[in-house]
Amino acid sequence: ANLPESWGSQQVKEWLIESAPKSPEIGECFHFGTGLWGHVVPLGMEFAGFEAEDFYRQIIVSIRTVDTELNAMIKLDLS
Repeated sequence: ANLPESWGSQQVKEWLIESAPKSPEIGECFHFGTGLWGHVVPLGMEFAGFEAEDFYRQIIVSIRTVDTELNAMIKLDLS
């Protein structure tokens, strides 16, 4: 039988909490599951008129899909 959908969400939340840095710094990134990354940013940074405050932080999650075209990737030379 199929598992309840909420179980998957709960598992991802647990991975995120377990993998998050203990003292998160703004700009820090961490991997917490296959194709899942957490990015520590100032709270409210996505809103218009945002003014940076260093005190509150949030974690934004990015997901790399499984259909990533690896042959289409480019290399950046930052030197």
